[in-house]
Amino acid sequence: MKTHPRKLLREFYGRALLSPELLCLSCAHTAWNRAGCRCSEQTRQDCHLFVSDMVNHLAPRCPERPSRPGAGLSP
Repeated sequence: MKTHPRKLLREFYGRALLSPELLCLSCAHTAWNRAGCRCSEQTRQDCHLFVSDMVNHLAPRCPERPSRPGAGLSP
């Protein structure tokens, strides 16, 4: 079974959204195991926004459905 990089990223960011510490483990800006090197609250919020955006960006895309004539018109 072949694993696609997009799927791996989607799974990683999905987990990071639920557990921000996972993202801190992969971050180059902090030493997660030393309290003095932890990021500020603002930086953590920025990371959370980034992860949320990536989750949405990497979400599986639904194929577009062909539109039906008259769809959405009220009788």
